[in-house]
Amino acid sequence: MSTFNTGWYLIYTMPRHERKVVSQLKEYDVECFFPTCKSVRQWNDRKKTIELPLFPSYVFVKLSSIEEFYYGQQVSGATGYVRFGKQFARMEEHQIAQIQMVAQHGEDVRVSKETFSTGQKLVITKGPLSGLSCEVVHVDQMKKILVRVDLLQRNILIRFKPEYLSVMHDVATARTF
Repeated sequence: MSTFNTGWYLIYTMPRHERKVVSQLKEYDVECFFPTCKSVRQWNDRKKTIELPLFPSYVFVKLSSIEEFYYGQQVSGATGYVRFGKQFARMEEHQIAQIQMVAQHGEDVRVSKETFSTGQKLVITKGPLSGLSCEVVHVDQMKKILVRVDLLQRNILIRFKPEYLSVMHDVATARTF
C-alpha cells in the first residue's frame, strides 16, 4: 500500500467477535460503525429483545492514517480487511450515513442474500428517512423497502408505511441508497 486513502474500510471478524473488535478499535480512537438490529427471541419461559449484527462478522472502520490501518489488522478477533483482488474494499461516506439511518430508524429491519428484481423507484417523503430514494419489492406477500449494499452482496429490507412514499419525479434531489 504505497499511498494511503482516507475513508471507510471493512474489517472481517471471527464469528461473534464484532463487539470485541469495535471496543479495541475505540480504545485507540479509531472511528467504527457496527450496525445492529433488534430481534425478539422466545424461550420457554420468556421473550427477550436482543440486538443482533445487521452484517455478521463485518465492522466498518474510518481510517485516517496508515497506523490506524495496521492496527486494525492486528486487533484480536479481526481476520483482516475485505479485499477485491489487490484492492481493499472501501465504502463512500454517504453509503455509511444511509446504512446508519436505516439501522437507527428502520422498523422490522432484516438483511437478505436473496436476489430481487428491480422494484418501483419511490422517494420517502415523511419520517426520519425522508428524502431518500428506494425500491419497493414484495417479500412474503408484504411490500418492503429494499436497500442494496453491493459491496457485501446483501439487501436490507425494511417494513414501511405506504403514506410515507411518493413517486420519484426529480432524481437529482433524491438521495440514493
